[in-house]
Amino acid sequence: MARTRTLIAALALGGACVAVLPGTAGASTGAPATAQGPAAVSCSTGYACIHYHPNREGAVYKSKNDANHGNNRFVASTRPRGGNGAGQTVRNNAASVDNWNFGQRFRVYKFPNYQGTYTTIAAGGEGNLGALRNDNASGKFL
Repeated sequence: MARTRTLIAALALGGACVAVLPGTAGASTGAPATAQGPAAVSCSTGYACIHYHPNREGAVYKSKNDANHGNNRFVASTRPRGGNGAGQTVRNNAASVDNWNFGQRFRVYKFPNYQGTYTTIAAGGEGNLGALRNDNASGKFL
């Protein structure tokens, strides 16, 4: 995992890199976005992935800046116990964050509109929400 993160971070900082495999040009493997937020099955560069369970397990919500997690729902992920929490509202149901933005920290706040106590996850870092587990309402990159 650390080697993958290092490679992705190097690519993100070094510029765009595109690889096309035979038979894949124009193919799309991602799930469509929904009214509740972007659909996701795994985390990707530029997002903070908020997980339903601690230690980056359970369903996921791919976040950028979100002033109110109450408007979004978790979707099943490729992580262990990835279906647990799918369909649940993100607000007051999150337990951990995996930050795949390698240039910015991600901060989770207790209240909507980036208010109240907070927990900060380092750029490219990951962590459990501690006191804000199941008591969170917004998040943004710094």
